[in-house]
Amino acid sequence: MDLKKINELIKKFIEGTASQSEEDSLMEWYRGIAYRDSEFPIAERDVYEAMRKKIEEAASNTRVINWKKWSLAACLFLVAGFGITNYWNKQKKQDENSLAIHGRDKPGQKRITLTLSTGITISLTGAHDGLIALDGNTQIVKPKDGQLTYKAINLKVTQKTGRISTNKNGFNILETPAGAQFLIILPDHSKVWLNSSSSLKYPNNFDNLSERRVELTGEGYFEVVHDQKKPFKVATESSLTEDIGTEFNVSAYHNDGFVKTTLVKGAASISAGGSKTLLSAGQQAIFKDVLKVSNVNVENEIAWKNGFFQFDNMKLEQIMKVLGRWYDFEYSFTDESLKDTPYGAVIANSSSLSSLLELLEKIGDARFEYKENKVTVYRKH
Repeated sequence: MDLKKINELIKKFIEGTASQSEEDSLMEWYRGIAYRDSEFPIAERDVYEAMRKKIEEAASNTRVINWKKWSLAACLFLVAGFGITNYWNKQKKQDENSLAIHGRDKPGQKRITLTLSTGITISLTGAHDGLIALDGNTQIVKPKDGQLTYKAINLKVTQKTGRISTNKNGFNILETPAGAQFLIILPDHSKVWLNSSSSLKYPNNFDNLSERRVELTGEGYFEVVHDQKKPFKVATESSLTEDIGTEFNVSAYHNDGFVKTTLVKGAASISAGGSKTLLSAGQQAIFKDVLKVSNVNVENEIAWKNGFFQFDNMKLEQIMKVLGRWYDFEYSFTDESLKDTPYGAVIANSSSLSSLLELLEKIGDARFEYKENKVTVYRKH
């Protein structure tokens, strides 16, 4: 169940307008996110009362939430809009010195670039909407901020711009820095959402090619227009994903040490390390020495595309990797045992680094200090 639906059900629950089936759905969701709570009730009536109490606590803004025992649910309420933002503002005023944050605090300060087949690099950050370039027989247009569209054209119109390439099947490279995401609509109308600190290499058009092959570093979400005669393939350093009428997410950051492919819709085949498997919706393939397939919560894997960090029982070291790629900082642990500590949180990726680290401090045993573009993680005393 997605966050929008949760928001609607909680709103109805508070207003007393939820039907029995809606309350049942909300209780099912409650069980799914609260199972880590040591005080989680077993009896059906007790589950209902516990859920009601937690919702009232999150909505009231007047009582302190037990963050350690209710980290994920409290953060979900934050996203759903039940007063937790105001709660954090109050907490920040009360305890301004609890966290050392200096220097850059907002994501998205570096430039998104597009490299044409000629080798010319264009900055897309702050570029005017409209025609960006002509590459071969393809028109590259920026319809609005954060988006790029490729369209086949008649070569006679190429005299309208000085940025002309005669390479009919050259490659383009789109690169996003820390704190930035971008949507590109390829010549075949397939869509790719590129996450931060990522790059995508792709043909400027797919004419005269036997396959539509792109190369990904980092993370991307693919919504592919299927063409049985011309398969769409996503290559990473160690894996190859081929669509079969598909929406899927591929994460291949170098510092993760693995490649994850999560299938959202349709089907896809994955090849890695000499193995090949077929994924169905809701499944994820992870390659790290061997290829393993499991069922996953798709919402967790694609939350970045919808503007959120969603950490569900994620180890703190992996969380620091995710945040480091977005806010562009290095990190270190003074206590190695903290690396494997699981956390649950959902927060908008437009949040400041300081507010996000404050949240992690509230719900766990770690303390964070930011200085000179580095976060040091300490254990609380």
